[in-house]
Amino acid sequence: MPVSWTLPPLSPKEIEAGARHVPPAAFPNWRAKSDPETIAMVDSPRDGLFFEVRWDSFWLPSWPPRPRKYADAELTVKAQFAMVPPMVPINSRIFVPSAPFEEGNPVYDLIFFEVERLGADFPEGMARAFGFELPHAAIAPSKAIPFWDYFSIEEFQDLDTSWTRIPPNYWEDVSSDYS
Repeated sequence: MPVSWTLPPLSPKEIEAGARHVPPAAFPNWRAKSDPETIAMVDSPRDGLFFEVRWDSFWLPSWPPRPRKYADAELTVKAQFAMVPPMVPINSRIFVPSAPFEEGNPVYDLIFFEVERLGADFPEGMARAFGFELPHAAIAPSKAIPFWDYFSIEEFQDLDTSWTRIPPNYWEDVSSDYS
């Protein structure tokens, strides 16, 4: 099933500065929206969130109360996640938000649901992700991206250490035991 997302506009200057040092094979085929590898990359932020909800007791205070059935929790998470700016894969773990739909969006590194903001814009993010120097410092101001920036701030990362795993068999409808 084809996925639905839109790559935000990138200025020729952003593409030149951000992608010139990166091999073309590092990028997905953005036109192949029904390609299983592309679909998996697009779905990976959501899948990482589901993993955290199921195994690591993740639940935002702003969400409705956590249900006892995982199937109900999954529906809640899907509804909440639908309101989040979608992430477009640059490669398997580097993403750019598709909203706001304008030039200069920041770049993030996402592994499961560990979120790190790599740069204020495409060139800066690509330089950090792929280890090359930009000829000049980024001049784009850093934009705030709802939801994603919340998870990339240092204070949130510190909170992560206080999370406890949900008790075995917390979910009434699926096993949450690691064994």
